[in-house]
Amino acid sequence: MDLRRDGPLDPASPWRRGFPWTETAAVLRELEAEPGTRLLAAPRGFAVLAPDGSSRARVFIPAVLRLRPGETADALIRRAAAPLGREFVLLLRAGAAALGLWRDGELIEHKTFARYVVRGHGRAQPTHLKTKGKSRYGARLRLQNARRLLAEVNERGNAWLDSVGGFDAVYLACPVRTEPELRRAEPAPRYLVGLEPVRVPLHVHEPRHEELLRVRRALERGAVVPGDGEALPEGES
Repeated sequence: MDLRRDGPLDPASPWRRGFPWTETAAVLRELEAEPGTRLLAAPRGFAVLAPDGSSRARVFIPAVLRLRPGETADALIRRAAAPLGREFVLLLRAGAAALGLWRDGELIEHKTFARYVVRGHGRAQPTHLKTKGKSRYGARLRLQNARRLLAEVNERGNAWLDSVGGFDAVYLACPVRTEPELRRAEPAPRYLVGLEPVRVPLHVHEPRHEELLRVRRALERGAVVPGDGEALPEGES
């Protein structure tokens, strides 16, 4: 595999390329083989530095590899071939949820939920009540549905957790205000106990099966993008 087939590792070059998680080790090895190149830890991946410290490129590591804080490229290379394990992906928005269970990269379970919880102008009922207060029948129904949605999500997540004997990773995409409500819901989300969820690092549309698959594909891919020739900012290492 020649990473330079679309152009040299040069900040002036327009090339960029994506790669699947299975090629991560090969990508990092080839980048390290560039004369004088150094790979330093950076947010979501590594900065590829020239001998003078300028940025030649940036490597964004596939989220499924769960890059550890401060992990070196050599350390990641050593474990990049390990199985991905049991992974739970949860996409949650007002009135809808999409859940998927993967084992070593293969989808083995999936489920979507949809409930009427959004008012006429698009605001979810729990959010509306925090600012407006007074509730009538329609509002109470939407609130009940919002609670039921979280309960259904937790019931299914807990059931999958038990069926496979635990999760190795949980990927979560939901509004900031929704996660505390998810954690307070009954039944409690045992799939989040002792396991910090990985935030899905991309915009998520309406949770549906197709969106679940799109998000999963994105989690499995990394990218090499050209640098800007600037020195790495102080502290970004």
